[in-house]
Amino acid sequence: LDSGTTVHRLALHLRGRRITVITNNLAVYDELIADENVDLMLLGGMVIRESRMMDGFMAEDNLRQVHADWLFMGACGLRPGGQVMDTTVAEVPARRAMIAASDRVVLLADKTKLPGTGMVKICGPEDLDVIITDASEDDATCVALREAGVRVVSTASATVDG
Repeated sequence: LDSGTTVHRLALHLRGRRITVITNNLAVYDELIADENVDLMLLGGMVIRESRMMDGFMAEDNLRQVHADWLFMGACGLRPGGQVMDTTVAEVPARRAMIAASDRVVLLADKTKLPGTGMVKICGPEDLDVIITDASEDDATCVALREAGVRVVSTASATVDG
């Protein structure tokens, strides 16, 4: 699980499940630390207080030593062509390392992020498997992502269960 508030909200739904969570997100760590069902790995690095995360070369080194079936990540925005963007340059290397360490990548992005802003590209649509959003499936960015082969799950017209 990546950093960010949207990913933290996902962690609330993971309590009680027998899973392993690898994260640099201190809010996720706080949420899951007491749950004995969850095997929890906190990545090392410098504490970025504003983002409540661990980052830097130590986090990247840790990520080269692990493998994840799924990565759930957030972003500051998506360009209309599907490029995933961030506004914080320092967070991008760890996010890229998380993508490299994972089999499948799920982007969690609310409709305010489509299209969104950001000055640094995290990845392109070719690196995404799924986007979960509350934007309409007809949103131009969702259409572009679907055309690029990304599965678009819109919660705007349906509910997502467990």
